[in-house]
Amino acid sequence: MTITAHAPSVATYNRAATDAFGDYLRRIGIVSLLTAEDEVDLARRIEVGLFAAERSERGVDDPSLARELAWLAHDGRRAKNLFIEANLRLV
Repeated sequence: MTITAHAPSVATYNRAATDAFGDYLRRIGIVSLLTAEDEVDLARRIEVGLFAAERSERGVDDPSLARELAWLAHDGRRAKNLFIEANLRLV
């Protein structure tokens, strides 16, 4: 059995790149720009999340505290992602 592969045309690559860029612009346009207050709030959540992750990595005996630290670490990661996405609009 012989399999013949055909390279996609330049037009196919250009269309795919245009579609990907258009998709990026649509998705990033959904995220609102941050106010100064938003930036401070996100920065605090990020910092708390980093502290919680570090504390959790050192080990915690109390299951309730471990859950709270895990939640705070997760919230910090979400805040960081939102901060990055909002600032990508400025690029």
